[in-house]
Amino acid sequence: MNKYLADLDFRSHMFRHALIDRMKACNDIPTRLAESTTGHSCGGPEFNNYGTVGYTLEQKLEVLNRISI
Repeated sequence: MNKYLADLDFRSHMFRHALIDRMKACNDIPTRLAESTTGHSCGGPEFNNYGTVGYTLEQKLEVLNRISI
């Protein structure tokens, strides 16, 4: 993808940064939900890394719909 974006002076990783900026601007999206949606993790306490229940696709879609332009 980056190969095709090079002429625009744009990289695919910039999409993730823009997505995170928009989620932060909402001020009420839980950090763990934002991390799960973007595939990034800031680490955090071990408590947050254990367990098998994650966020559903519906919850992630709700976040994406809120920040869409």
